[in-house]
Amino acid sequence: FIPLVIASLTNSENSVMFRGTITGLTETFSPSWDSQRFIGSPFSYYIYQSVERNVTFNFRVWSQNPEEHIAAWDKLGVLAKMVYPQGYPANGAVTPPLVSLTLGDLYKTKESFIESLSYTIDDNSPWEIGTDVSGYKAPKVIDVAITFKFLQSKGSTSNMYGFSGGVSENGKGGVGKSTQTGKNG
Repeated sequence: FIPLVIASLTNSENSVMFRGTITGLTETFSPSWDSQRFIGSPFSYYIYQSVERNVTFNFRVWSQNPEEHIAAWDKLGVLAKMVYPQGYPANGAVTPPLVSLTLGDLYKTKESFIESLSYTIDDNSPWEIGTDVSGYKAPKVIDVAITFKFLQSKGSTSNMYGFSGGVSENGKGGVGKSTQTGKNG
């Protein structure tokens, strides 16, 4: 299992770590361009406006005994709360539900918000019905689909992923070393 930790940036008590298998990991970069035309010209020119980055993946949460079952549903409850406002200050504005995402070494404490979250119960999944789980008679296997929208700024693109070295200055990999090909070097 890889580390999957989702922590609230506004409420330090809300942090969950799941042991789950990740499937369908998709990262999307969405640049935005505005088209303009000069008077009398049929051809457009484009002005770069912005870029957004998000990551979507699925993971499965399951329990094998009553203790794991209770812990799994408590974690799912905390995760669901991370899409709701984290407070209502006196000034009338809500405190947004900002989170940090850690997924292995790929994303380390990436500031973001949850854009979408859904829980799907497999029709063939058993439910916990024992007497040891009073108040937690619920499915034992839950598929979670989640999308994070990364909060980025001018300096946040220098290291796109959680690796310490990143991509070299020439974009060919390594840790700042250029790679040469051919004879003699």
